Amino acid sequence: MAKILVMYPHPTDKQGFKDQHEEVHMPLVNAVEGVKNVVIHSVGETINVKQNVYLVVEIEFDNQEILQQALSSEQWQKVQADVDNLMEYLTEAPSMIITQ
Repeated sequence: MAKILVMYPHPTDKQGFKDQHEEVHMPLVNAVEGVKNVVIHSVGETINVKQNVYLVVEIEFDNQEILQQALSSEQWQKVQADVDNLMEYLTEAPSMIITQ
């Protein structure tokens, strides 16, 4: 199993971010071929983390090969392009971690 973890900082406009993330961004993520499961975590507290994390999204794939294929897909390019729309509500870009 392989995952992409995306950590979003606190938005400047929580409702605007929520609307864009839930109504536009996540449907794009779910349309990426190879995505097995997506889990969204609201962050209550962080410890020893410099970024003030608001939301963590886990995007699960069966294996690293499928994850890498997804990252090079046209669907993933649409996900990446939509990050510009999310940035309207953020003061810094989300962080992304890939696990194996």
